[in-house]
Amino acid sequence: MRLLQFEWKKLWTSGLFKILLILFFFSIACYFVYAYMNTVRVSDVALEIRDQIREHELQMEEQPDGEDGESSEAAQFWLEYNETLEAQLKAYETGDWNTVLQMEIDKIQPDLDTLIVSRQYYTSSFPTLFTTETRRALFQYMQEHGVTPILPVDIYAWRTLYDLNFPIDGSSDDEFLKDFVTEHSTLNSSAGIYFLKQVTDLLFGLAGLLFFLLLFSDIVTKEGIGANGPIHLLQTQPIRRPLILLTKFVTMLLTSAAVLVGAALFSLGLGTGFDKLGDWDYPVLIYGENYVYDFMPIGLYLAKTAVLFFFGLLFATALLFFFSYVTKRAIAALVLTAAVILLGIQLSNQVAGLGFAPYLPFAYLASPYIVTMQTAAIWQDFRFTFQLGLLVLGSASVVLLAAAYLWNGLQQKRG
Repeated sequence: MRLLQFEWKKLWTSGLFKILLILFFFSIACYFVYAYMNTVRVSDVALEIRDQIREHELQMEEQPDGEDGESSEAAQFWLEYNETLEAQLKAYETGDWNTVLQMEIDKIQPDLDTLIVSRQYYTSSFPTLFTTETRRALFQYMQEHGVTPILPVDIYAWRTLYDLNFPIDGSSDDEFLKDFVTEHSTLNSSAGIYFLKQVTDLLFGLAGLLFFLLLFSDIVTKEGIGANGPIHLLQTQPIRRPLILLTKFVTMLLTSAAVLVGAALFSLGLGTGFDKLGDWDYPVLIYGENYVYDFMPIGLYLAKTAVLFFFGLLFATALLFFFSYVTKRAIAALVLTAAVILLGIQLSNQVAGLGFAPYLPFAYLASPYIVTMQTAAIWQDFRFTFQLGLLVLGSASVVLLAAAYLWNGLQQKRG
């Protein structure tokens, strides 16, 4: 514990450490402003529905009356359509989400029946049968669990990995439709829980790993390894040498965990304070083999992505420690670590599909893609699982830490 206190004191005296932390939380605040401004609210949907009703009323007025003063068929059609829109508007304004979702399910069913008859599983044109099925299942899940949906809920607001082409009127691909669906299906929400998911989806990947590596880049090298620095004083004390390395490693991990918990509480606090908390049961799509799918509550999703990212951080930290002992320079160690991670990710992509691919630790550094099984679905290899990721990353970290310790011992003997 005294060694941990010693390491923490050195961290808090670092100006770079404090500046990076301030920038980190400031970035989350700026991202919240963006999410808040781009959140679609009930008032936005209600305004759009009212505009549609007015437009249809104008079209009805332009329709000539039929024989005996009866309304034309077109006018009758718009009248009935407006009645549906008015019912939908009332459901939105009163917060009757069960009715809102049921109306969307009723719209889906005819398209779903057509796709099933033509067996559209093996096509990639938006919306695929998989997309249509999962959209209906998503709404049914929210009905069963009393979950408030993230708006909008129309057909263009749900896209899956299998939607690769966006044809219009027989065209092979329409860039406007592709861009529209891509943007429209990227849902923003300022509600606390969903905003936290947006933050973790951005952070729990390469960007987050590089940030934490930069945050602790000199935790080993600033001891003056090989230059009679403070670490040599520690090594003259009655302290086992492995404990010195382990203490630095634990300090980095505990501090990282504290920063992540702080970021989660900060994100939740912003969302809850300026909007609402949200639903812990909100469904997250999980891909399965042969177009099987499931839904995971967002609370469990956040927990699993955090745990897997932490194991990825453990691996990256071990890699940083190894290069720190090899190079004895903070910048060189950081550059080498980042380069190896980037090359490792590229290698994982190149060998995907081979027998040893799921055993490369670099494949598990984007935890959201692993937890949702997107990586497995992309490469059609469903061995890329959360459990295997923990095992591979943990094992690789132990090997790297052992290598760092052995290298340090070897250098001391040579010295």
